[in-house]
Amino acid sequence: MVTLEKNEQVIERIQKHWFLFAVQCAVYGFLAISPLLILPYFPWESSFPGNHLYLGTFLWSVWLFILWIGLFISWTNYYLDVLIITTKRLIYVNQIGPFSRRISISRLDRIQDATGEIFGIIPTLLDFGSVTIQTAAEEQAFVIHDIPNPSHVKSKILLAQEEAKKTEIPELS
Repeated sequence: MVTLEKNEQVIERIQKHWFLFAVQCAVYGFLAISPLLILPYFPWESSFPGNHLYLGTFLWSVWLFILWIGLFISWTNYYLDVLIITTKRLIYVNQIGPFSRRISISRLDRIQDATGEIFGIIPTLLDFGSVTIQTAAEEQAFVIHDIPNPSHVKSKILLAQEEAKKTEIPELS
């Protein structure tokens, strides 16, 4: 997905918080069993003469297949959304859909500031939020949402920036 430069090493690889994927799984689980709760009240005999058990099983199977595809897309988005802090760069891969992703790369020397934010009761209890990174590039800032421990991530970014400044080879004039 992303190739590292010469003498560049990964410091940390950070994925989105697990809670968000767990909530999506719970929603898909509820949607999977919801037909079992609704179908007994449907007037099968008057609407579909014959053996309605086969029709109900077929419709539920189609419904489960659609939900399985949706869950797979959610898992792919969760797994492939990643922030990579290296010794030279900050790389953010945002998986938008099954066939679409946005990769933002900023050199550590171009980062001006990093801010960690947590809003809400559940994010505060589970310690996840957003990190806003101000850069000197055309796109002034990019925001990374729903990452665990944003203050730690902010500190890691700024520490990596300081280490990169120390190891920078001065240019000869």
